[in-house]
Amino acid sequence: MKMLETPCVEWTRSRGKQRYGIVHSPGRKKHGAHRVAWISKHGPIPKGMCVLHRCDNPPCVNVGHLYLGTVQDNNRDRKASGHYLGEWNGRAKLTADNVTTIRGTDGSIGNEILAKRFNVSIDAVWRARTGRTWKSVAVKVRP
Repeated sequence: MKMLETPCVEWTRSRGKQRYGIVHSPGRKKHGAHRVAWISKHGPIPKGMCVLHRCDNPPCVNVGHLYLGTVQDNNRDRKASGHYLGEWNGRAKLTADNVTTIRGTDGSIGNEILAKRFNVSIDAVWRARTGRTWKSVAVKVRP
């Protein structure tokens, strides 16, 4: 986390899978708490812009830690922080522990069996096993 002059103010209510605060509005619509904080201080978010965190702390709603950026800026920041990898990816079904187990089988258990065990596709097991995905999980080298 980057050092800033003021401390983070963490959203203590509802949060999503990636830890961002969630504000519920009438009609069951959900809004990012950091976006609501930005709007309350600065007004509407211009079309095509994102509200980003200087502090790299998703539940933070301290408007001093927030800034506007493009989708490209957001993707660059996310990649630099590692938040798009592994379990941070909201679409991930495997965990780092699952991948460690898959890679530790050394082929002794087939991809089909592992796919059933972890409730994923055979292709997902193959990609995790071969390092095509989950590159952030170190492959243990056997002596």
